[in-house]
Order: sequence, then structure tokens, then C-alpha cells
Amino acid sequence: MPPMRNDRRREQQRDGGRKATLATLADKLVFILFYFRMYPTQVAQGSFFGISQGQACTWIHYLTPLLNQALGHEQQLPARQPATVTQVLATCPDLTFIVDGTERPIQRPKDADRQRKYYSGKKKRHTVKNIIVTDKGTRKIKALGPTCVSSQFLG
Repeated sequence: MPPMRNDRRREQQRDGGRKATLATLADKLVFILFYFRMYPTQVAQGSFFGISQGQACTWIHYLTPLLNQALGHEQQLPARQPATVTQVLATCPDLTFIVDGTERPIQRPKDADRQRKYYSGKKKRHTVKNIIVTDKGTRKIKALGPTCVSSQFLG
């Protein structure tokens, strides 16, 4: 007959485990404010503060409600949802024009170099881009920027 096992769960020691890298309140405040101001990826956020991506995710999810509670009632938090055109027009009554960009599909070039030049990885097709200035009152296009290939917009 096999020996009897003790089925008690192992209790973790108090204050055991890995120490938090964001130990002080000041570290936590800088961490979450930096995240909301710069909005980096979690990998980048973790590398800036010397923690892993998983720890960055945990801290973001833990600290965000606290920041919302502290700043939310004052309406001091940055807007996280993109505003619609009607919201922008309502908040900016003196706005007389709107600047926007458009991406138009083109036929796939046969030449390999031109294919790379015109390829838009975002839409998985070949495109050209323009900047458009539109009049608010008439909703008509007032200016059209030069046509650019996708690779020129990458900077």
C-alpha cells in the first residue's frame, strides 16, 4: 500500500513572492500617467519601467480604475474614444474647415519595385493617398493635396 499523502494546501508565507517593481505610489502614478499620456504598447511600457509585458498589463488594469476614480469626476481624463465629426463640430463652433486624409485603391502594378512602393499593408492592397481640406459650411472640397504613394506617408 502506498504511503499516505498529506493533502493540505501549501500556504504562502506572508510577504512571500517576487517584490513589485512599482513599489512606491509615485512609481505607480508615473507609470499610469505615462501610459495614458503616451499610450505605448504594453511591451514598450514594460521595457520603460523594467517589467515584463504581463506585469505591465496587470498594473494597467489595476491602476486604471483608480485613476478613473481619482480624475473621472473632474472630467480630467483624456478622451479614449475617437470623436465623431458632429462632436468635433459641436465643440469647435468657429471651425471653418476640416483637414482629412483619404486612401484610394489602385490597380496592382506589374513591376515588383512599384508594387512595394504602392502597397498599403493596412488595407492589404495597393493605394495612393491624398490630403483633403473641406469647407464646414458647404461640405465641399476646397483643396486637394498632391497624390502620394503609401511609402511616402510612412515618414
